[in-house]
This record gives sequence, structure tokens and C-alpha cells, in this order.
Amino acid sequence: MLSKEAKKYKSTITVTKDGTEVNVLKLMALMKLGVKCGETVTVRVEGEDEAVAGPAMEAFFKANL
Repeated sequence: MLSKEAKKYKSTITVTKDGTEVNVLKLMALMKLGVKCGETVTVRVEGEDEAVAGPAMEAFFKANL
């Protein structure tokens, strides 16, 4: 679901856990992070539509995770 949501935007969206950063469109790399419920991750949104994509991704995380 996360990758599908990220595909709506032109910006690069990454998730970082324990110093490892992956693009959310790289599904296998994202799964290898092994993020579990309650763990903290950092989400970064950079690109031409980041002003829209950032808040949208924040809302997605709050609604789905």
C-alpha cells in the first residue's frame, strides 16, 4: 500500500530505519528493513511536488500504520 501511495507523486520518498535508507518504491528493499509495529522510522520526501507529497504521506502513515 505504501509503494502504491508513493507512486502518485514525482518526489522521491525514502524511509530510514537504523541508518539504512530505502526508496519506498523498491518493495524488496523496503521489506528488508523489517519495520515492526511500534518502531520509529524517518520518512523523507524530496522533489518537485514535496509540498503536496509530504503532508499526503504523513496522512497515509497516520491512517494506515
